Amino acid sequence: KGIRFFLVLFTSVITIGLFIDVLLGQNQTKIFDTVNIIEIGLNIVVLTGFILNKIEVRKCYGIVAYTLLLNSFISGTVNIDQPMGLEFFLRDSIFIIIIVMLNTFILGKNHSAVLVAIYLIFLIGYTFISQQPFLLKNFIIIAFVIVIVSYLLYLIKTVLDSTINESERLFLLLK
Repeated sequence: KGIRFFLVLFTSVITIGLFIDVLLGQNQTKIFDTVNIIEIGLNIVVLTGFILNKIEVRKCYGIVAYTLLLNSFISGTVNIDQPMGLEFFLRDSIFIIIIVMLNTFILGKNHSAVLVAIYLIFLIGYTFISQQPFLLKNFIIIAFVIVIVSYLLYLIKTVLDSTINESERLFLLLK
């Protein structure tokens, strides 16, 4: 039940955030408003499918998480040469790191590794295409922290999985 509640909360917060982004007109380009509106619609469809028991909870979460990741990459790409492009990139990077943490525990540690690899490729591309001095100076630190945090989450998930498996084995043995 906890993951079901979390999915509704997670999807609702993301959808409300996207809606506020569109209403406040914070986006540098109108194409990004369109991307946000499409994601809002997709989130509503996914949430409706989940509530009607048509889509399994982990699939719903995966769709919402990967769509948000895609949205962040589109935002970074579209805003790369805009005055606030770096700020949008850094804001979206925070969201991506949160998604990586959540994916580790909800979708599994392999999804987390895939997301980190995709993000690092995007970070490399964004850094060298944008030539932002902040990113050029701090690229190694940012990449290192992301890799270390992801690896630690991977290890924690591995330990939790083995503990759960061992507990289930002992429970069956006692039964």
